[in-house]
Amino acid sequence: LWAMAREVRLMIKLAGALKQGESYERLCQANRIWQKRKSLVRDYLTRCQLKNLYRCLDACSELDRSIKGVVKKPVWPGLKDLCLAFSGHSVELSA
Repeated sequence: LWAMAREVRLMIKLAGALKQGESYERLCQANRIWQKRKSLVRDYLTRCQLKNLYRCLDACSELDRSIKGVVKKPVWPGLKDLCLAFSGHSVELSA
């Protein structure tokens, strides 16, 4: 979950900065995105929607509470749905 949340936060940060006109190359350097990964990240950012990324971040928070026992929801189906939503599939996230 930690790794997924980190990726979601990074994509939100990059998408916001690109919307404000920042240079993609500079953002990659500042966020230490490897050369081999740059094209994958760029492709993802062109097809993802910022509102979906925020929904994924909310789902990460809800899953974290489930893992810690604060909320009584099954964790594995939530993780599956989070991964599907992050990859662009239309999934109802329970956040």
